[in-house]
Amino acid sequence: MLIFPRFPGLGMFLSSTVTLLMPLLYLFILSVVYNDFRLKTVHLLHALVFLLYNIILVPNYYLLDNEAKLIFVNSAEFHSSLESKLNYLLLHLQEITYLVLSFYIILRYRKLLLENYASASMMNFRWLLTFITLVTIYTLLALAKNLFLLIGVQNVYAYLLVFTALAMLICLSWIVIRALQSPEFFRGIDSRLQLVRSLVDAESDSNEHSPKTISRIARLKEYMIGQKPYLDAGLTLHQLARQLNMEDRDLSVLINRVLKKHFFDFVNSYRIEHAMKLLRDPDNKELTILEVLYDVGFNSKSSFNTAFKKHTSQTPSDYRKSTVYQ
Repeated sequence: MLIFPRFPGLGMFLSSTVTLLMPLLYLFILSVVYNDFRLKTVHLLHALVFLLYNIILVPNYYLLDNEAKLIFVNSAEFHSSLESKLNYLLLHLQEITYLVLSFYIILRYRKLLLENYASASMMNFRWLLTFITLVTIYTLLALAKNLFLLIGVQNVYAYLLVFTALAMLICLSWIVIRALQSPEFFRGIDSRLQLVRSLVDAESDSNEHSPKTISRIARLKEYMIGQKPYLDAGLTLHQLARQLNMEDRDLSVLINRVLKKHFFDFVNSYRIEHAMKLLRDPDNKELTILEVLYDVGFNSKSSFNTAFKKHTSQTPSDYRKSTVYQ
C-alpha cells in the first residue's frame, strides 16, 4: 500500500513475484530430497512464468504513466481485464503443474528410501507429504479466493484473503518448528539413485531363477546370518553391496525384484528375528525393550514397534510375555 501510490509500476512488479513461490517451493523440495542438489543456471527457467506475467502487463500497464496506472489498478474493470484473466490463468496453471511435480518427487523419494535404506530415521517423506498437502489446500483456497474476486463477490474474497494469509503463516511456522525439533528430516539422498524398475530389463527378469541368481541369494542370506550387517543402524544398500563385492544395481535387483522385498523390509526382517531371539531368551529378561531395539540396529522405538508388529502381529512386550513369562 505504501509503494503503489508513488510507484505503481514497482508495486505491480513486486506483486508479480507471487509467480516465483511455487518454483521456489519445488526447488526447496528438491534440496530436501537430494543431498547433492545445487542451484544451476538452468534453474532460471523456473522464472519463465514470472517473465510472461510481466510481459502481459507491458502494453496496457507498464507503458502508461503513473496516474494512468493508478486509475487502471483502482478501476472496477481491473480484475476482469484481459491482462488480469490471463495472469490468473497463468498463475493457477503454474501452481497445479508444480504441485503435481512435487507430489511425484516426494513419492519417488519414498520408494528410493525403501529400496536403498534400512534406517527408520530416513523415513522422513511423511513430513514432506504433509507439507505439500497443506500447500495444496492453501492453493485451492487461493484459487477459490480469486474466483470470488473475478465474479465480484468482494465480501467472501476479503474473508478468504485473511484466511489464506493466516494459513500460509501457520504453514511456514510449522516448517521452522519441525526443522528445529528434528533437523534429521532435512537430510536427503543421492540424486543418482534409481528406482529398481528402471534398472530391470526383460533379460534380467528372465534370469531370476538362473544358477547365478540362486547362488547370489544363498550368498546374501549366508552373509546376513553370519556377519549380521543389519546390526549397523545406518546400513544402506550401497554399503551392503560393497561388503559383498557386488554392484549396487545387482544387489538392488536381487533384493527388491527377485526377493520381492524392499531393502528396508529385507534388513528389518533380520533385525526382528534377532530381536525375537533376545526377547524369548530368559537370560535376557533384564534387557529393556529400548536396549533390545538398539542392539538389533533400530534407532527409533516407534519404528521398531511398527516393524515388530508387522512381522509377528504382536508388540515386543506382548511377544516377550507370551514366550518368556508364560
